[in-house]
Amino acid sequence: MYGSDFPYAPANALSAGLAKFRDELAKDPQLSKYASDILANNAARLFGLSENVAKGQNVSAEQNDADKAAATAALSFDAEALLVRIAEIEIYPDYLAEYLNAAKSVGAESVAKESGVLCIFPMQSKNNPCIIRILEIYRDEEAYQSHLKTPHFLKYKTSTLQMVKSLDLVPMSPLDAANMNAVFQKIK
Repeated sequence: MYGSDFPYAPANALSAGLAKFRDELAKDPQLSKYASDILANNAARLFGLSENVAKGQNVSAEQNDADKAAATAALSFDAEALLVRIAEIEIYPDYLAEYLNAAKSVGAESVAKESGVLCIFPMQSKNNPCIIRILEIYRDEEAYQSHLKTPHFLKYKTSTLQMVKSLDLVPMSPLDAANMNAVFQKIK
């Protein structure tokens, strides 16, 4: 749903995917406590969506516009200051299930608790399940440095050290950072 084919997915496929995602979040005890932030609060903050619309609630057009304006204002950032990178990680097969849980948990908790963490999106290769890529987007270098000191990140880092076969942190330059908030405008 968030890959390069996102803009081309029909509305019914997106709705079905969202419903499945909600169900999966509800099943996971670690992630379910962050469901509101993942499904609504974060979408509203990052992508200028009305928080009420993101939660699936019906609201008046005026309230929706007011909600979206507030969410868009909360997104103000310096596009040039963004710190973006892809973590390329290979996990030892014996630790894969444990690592996947840790990566999902730290990503969700970081986005929910840290205003400077705009995105931590872990992905697993379909060709080799032990290959993990994590898209990381921080408001700026200061937000990244602050993230490294949080209890949830330190727990993730220390508990997964022996699981990681290789790690490469690849700095990236966004091609259109100024229009980040338009990425999910089609979700309504």
